[in-house]
Amino acid sequence: MKSSTLKVFLTIISVIFVAVYLQPVTACVQQSPSELTLTDGVIRVELDEQVRLSMHQIAIIGSEDLRVELLDITEDSRCPSDVACIQAGQVTATFNLEVLRDGRANDYFISLIHSASQAELAFENFDGYSIQLINVEPYPISTEEIAISDYVVTIVVSKI
Repeated sequence: MKSSTLKVFLTIISVIFVAVYLQPVTACVQQSPSELTLTDGVIRVELDEQVRLSMHQIAIIGSEDLRVELLDITEDSRCPSDVACIQAGQVTATFNLEVLRDGRANDYFISLIHSASQAELAFENFDGYSIQLINVEPYPISTEEIAISDYVVTIVVSKI
C-alpha cells in the first residue's frame, strides 16, 4: 500500500516539475537573434533593434516597461511599382504605445508617415523614447489590392 501511494506521489511531483520548469522553455519560439515570439501576437525585442509587426501584433521592448502595437494603416497612396507617377506618395501607420510609469500606463496614439520626400514624418518622440517607421510592406502593384491584414511594418524604438 505504501509503495503504490509513494508511486502516485512521485508521479504527481514529476508532472508538476515538467509543467513548471519546462513550460516556459517551450512557450518561446526563436524567431531571430533579436526577436522572441511569446504568443501569436506578441514579440520581445531590445531597444534600438528593428522589429517587424503585422496588424495588431505587439512588441514588448526589452527590459523597458514599453509595448508597441500596430493598430492600422490609415493611408497608402504610394505609387505602384509598375506605374510611372508624378509623386511617390506615402503610407501612414498608426500605433498604440504604452509606457508603464509608477504603476500607471500612459498610452500614446501616434501616426507615422513613410514618405520618400519627407523622412522626418516617420519619426516621433514620446515619454523619453523615440519610434521610427523604417519600412511598410508589401509595396503596391496596380493590379493587386492589399488587404489590411497583409501589411507588415518595420520599426525601431530607442531611448532618448
